Amino acid sequence: MTYIVDTDVLVDYLRNMEGAANYLDSIGEWMYSVVTAMELITGAANQKDLKKLEKILTDYRETPLSQEIGARARELMKTHAKPDGLLPLDALIAATALHEGVRLSTKNRKHFRNIEGLDLEVPKH
Repeated sequence: MTYIVDTDVLVDYLRNMEGAANYLDSIGEWMYSVVTAMELITGAANQKDLKKLEKILTDYRETPLSQEIGARARELMKTHAKPDGLLPLDALIAATALHEGVRLSTKNRKHFRNIEGLDLEVPKH
């Protein structure tokens, strides 16, 4: 099974949170959305952190956005923004996971839990 890893999981890894590296190793093949990369860049404290981030991300596949992903994210927003609190960037990440046919690894079950067809895993680290 291939995974797309959400921003919060990678933040734990970058902050050396206990269990985060073992979790990423345990899931095998994973990728990330360009949206996640942008969120991580926004959260980088300085250029040193940014270089560390870029070094880590180059080893994994970045999934770009497409017209299909954008359209699916828009539909997800219409259905899940109000009742589930789904945010636009999370909708793009969920739509990417659905488009790629991969499992989404996230610590944010609340916003994603009701999305039909989304294979969701919450890390236990």
